[in-house]
Amino acid sequence: MRCPNPKCKDGQDQNCCNPDHSIKHYKKNATQAMRPYIVGEDLTGVSVSDEDTPELGGMIAIGADNNARWYVSKAFFNENYVEA
Repeated sequence: MRCPNPKCKDGQDQNCCNPDHSIKHYKKNATQAMRPYIVGEDLTGVSVSDEDTPELGGMIAIGADNNARWYVSKAFFNENYVEA
């Protein structure tokens, strides 16, 4: 059977044709501990993505299992989080 998806070419990613492997969107049902980033603070031990520049309004997330810390940009935080 030929795949009806025009982006799926013979011999390539056949998951695009298989509805059981279709991409779906999910929301988290857990909370995330965070605190505000303080401009100029030492970020040793905090993972900061190459795409991010820490700024006022950014947050420091704290992992529940391993106490890991990572920076969450102001824009991403504002678009994806609300206080629980």
